[in-house]
Amino acid sequence: MSEDLVGLPFGDEDERDAYAGAKPPRGRRPRSKHRRPRGKGRNVVTALIVVVILGVLGGGLWYGGSVVRSYIYGEDYDGPGDGKVTIQVTDGQTLRQVGATLVSKGVVKSVRAFTNAAEADSRSSRLQPGTYQLKLHMKATDAVALLLDPSSRLQLTFIVTPGMTVKRAFQKIAENTKITVDQLNDAAKNPAAIGLPDWAGGKLEGFLHPETYTLEPGDTATTALKKMVGQTMKILNDINFVAKSQQLGKQPYDVLKIASLIIGEGIPSDYGKISQVIYNRIDHNAGATYGLLQMDSTTVYGRQFRSNAPTGNPSQAEKENAADPYSTYKHKGLPPTPIGNPDQAALVAAINPTPGPWYFFVVIDKQGNSAFAATYAEHQNNIRKAKANGAIP
Repeated sequence: MSEDLVGLPFGDEDERDAYAGAKPPRGRRPRSKHRRPRGKGRNVVTALIVVVILGVLGGGLWYGGSVVRSYIYGEDYDGPGDGKVTIQVTDGQTLRQVGATLVSKGVVKSVRAFTNAAEADSRSSRLQPGTYQLKLHMKATDAVALLLDPSSRLQLTFIVTPGMTVKRAFQKIAENTKITVDQLNDAAKNPAAIGLPDWAGGKLEGFLHPETYTLEPGDTATTALKKMVGQTMKILNDINFVAKSQQLGKQPYDVLKIASLIIGEGIPSDYGKISQVIYNRIDHNAGATYGLLQMDSTTVYGRQFRSNAPTGNPSQAEKENAADPYSTYKHKGLPPTPIGNPDQAALVAAINPTPGPWYFFVVIDKQGNSAFAATYAEHQNNIRKAKANGAIP
């Protein structure tokens, strides 16, 4: 009989003999004549090896096979689930990675079942990173529905409103999370850890950008403040705050103070003009009152800074209290720190004042609009109009 050929089809001896004497097919080499023939002994040894391997791996191979089947065929649980389990979805995860997390936690039975269910729901593209409370042994479609339900997300939300002080912001955080005011105060003592720039001088006021913030379970006071300061720094970078402050001949921290005064004194439509009034007053010392900002908002802040006193209008004695460093009736220039946390509109107005000759302004109507004046006589006339309109007492 002629020699066997590699790749020869399985068949009986007659089929193989048909190739006898023929040249080997192109690209194939003839087998060696001295190759050890196959025999029953060799098959027995092979079978024994397989049996031994199966015996050693045992349930492991069965488990691995079940995982593969689970992935390929998309095995799914039938019921709505039971118990409770917490799942973390991180930023940038794919649906397959989320599915793998759910399988590992016992929420769904297979990655394929989850990805199929998620891909069938157009809302899945809006799945947000966060911590979610789900159930064990859930049908994949039910798991997807819960992940897309905001009520399933374990989050802690609080709001910093425009002009809110650090002191009040800390109280709001403590009211809405498990983080205490003392913990926040301690975290604020480490400026580098929370991301304050060097030019802040270690002072946090003015760096908690007004916004709705969301914390995850386990976030610390440092985490919270770092997130808030980080948002402020993003806004400052976006509007080129530092460079534009320097173009105005000011230190960025002083311009941040101005932004806080702007938001404490008027409504957004007047921010640009209020900004110019502040610059005119601190940059031109012609006259006894010029250079003095004479703003009630700074006195109110000083009162809040020292105690939990109400925020009502300050008395004349309070405004002229020389012992108060925040009295802009007695101390020329800007206050020692910002007097609250300005929003982006106030920050933009601080670096882009509306050009004008004004040194005075007063709220002229009940809608909060202000009237601006270049002279004291004009200002007195505006005050009379404001009283007639019931805007001021």
